Amino acid sequence: MKRVNLLMAAVLSAAVFVGCDDKKETPMTPPPAPSVPPTPSATETRNTMDNAGTAVRDATADAVDKTKEVAGNAADATRDAAAATVDKTKEMAGNTADATRNATDNGVKMDASVGTDSAVTTEVTTLIDQATTYIKENKWELADSTMAKLDGMKDKIPASLKPRYDQVKSMYDTAKAGKNMSMPTMGK
Repeated sequence: MKRVNLLMAAVLSAAVFVGCDDKKETPMTPPPAPSVPPTPSATETRNTMDNAGTAVRDATADAVDKTKEVAGNAADATRDAAAATVDKTKEMAGNTADATRNATDNGVKMDASVGTDSAVTTEVTTLIDQATTYIKENKWELADSTMAKLDGMKDKIPASLKPRYDQVKSMYDTAKAGKNMSMPTMGK
């Protein structure tokens, strides 16, 4: 037993020597508090606000001046463009009057239908478009009246629009024939 006691005493002594450390522990000190800038005085605050107000007032005045300048330039450009348009219109009217006078003086008869070609073309195009829409939407009363107008103008339709007229007429006739057909019933 003596040996066991001795052995335990040796192990304990070794544990104490190994576990001890020569390092000295220093107590923890809290980190220093962050430095707070000093609070500006009321006078400094008022001066800063006055400076900011002055800067905003100056920037606003500059923006107003620039806007007035741009608006003035736009007005000048618009005025110049309008004057140029008036001049050109007067020139063209004068040329037209001269041409009419010359034609009349030379005994040339003016054809009144010259200006109506574009009007007829526009009207026929509009009616063809309307008829197409009415047929597709199954609005038969409107389609009937529009096709009647087109049929009444048939001899005035320009050659360039004849194929479109023929196509719409065919579509109208086919749709009308299909509309009048009754659907067969199954087992009734």
